[in-house]
Amino acid sequence: MNIERLSLPEGGRVFAISELHGHFPALNTFLEKVGFHPSSDRVVLLGNFLGFAPSSWQAVSYLGKPWIRAVIGQNEADVLTKLNDHNSQHQTLVGQWLPMMTEVAKAQLHYALAKLPAAIEWDTQQGLVVFSQAPLPADQAWEAVSEELSRTDSPLTAMSLFMRRLDTLGCMGRLGKGPERPAVGVSWSVSGYSVDRVERDRFVHKNRVIIPSAARIAQNVCYDSASILGNLEMTSFINKSESSPCQLDLHSELYLKKSFFTNLH
Repeated sequence: MNIERLSLPEGGRVFAISELHGHFPALNTFLEKVGFHPSSDRVVLLGNFLGFAPSSWQAVSYLGKPWIRAVIGQNEADVLTKLNDHNSQHQTLVGQWLPMMTEVAKAQLHYALAKLPAAIEWDTQQGLVVFSQAPLPADQAWEAVSEELSRTDSPLTAMSLFMRRLDTLGCMGRLGKGPERPAVGVSWSVSGYSVDRVERDRFVHKNRVIIPSAARIAQNVCYDSASILGNLEMTSFINKSESSPCQLDLHSELYLKKSFFTNLH
């Protein structure tokens, strides 16, 4: 699995988007609200940008844009498995929208997903920032992790090199205290995580930043809580960054409950 590098034009912003789960119309609305400038700003999708929503198929057009970068997550790996083997018995609800796509569109999606990196590095004046679906682990330096990533072609193997779910929950204060050690070899590790309710814009544990997102629950009208699209606006370095001025609720702004099933696109 490869590791990409991010460069940011002077004066530009990086918008790290946590677990979009296929809601690309929400991403488009979000970018309009924050006054996104494609010439100078960049978007980083922190994995699991595909989901149950039929609008997941729009990933093809977004991944081809020069201002958007993405790392692979579990959902993308699951869809790749389905695209590689139409007779696969792999059990997942992600990708049920694949039959809606033409064969040409499926081929384009397969090509885009197969190229996804396991992580994205961003060199800043204050040090290295690494974007990935899950936080960097405490028991290996980033240099060692990146070397192991370069030796595997398997997305599932690659993702196993990052922090385990229980440790991630610990970093979020939901299960224990999390690892005692920071991620070694980087200034910041930035990743996302799906929650049912967004109660804060980020969790910071040592040098790991986890951005919670509730975009997943927009799939189900039984939820009454807001479906907040998790995001973080960054400039030259995360210490100087603040929450994005936009807190987008998919339920109230995009997918009205009374017409939920006809509003997905």
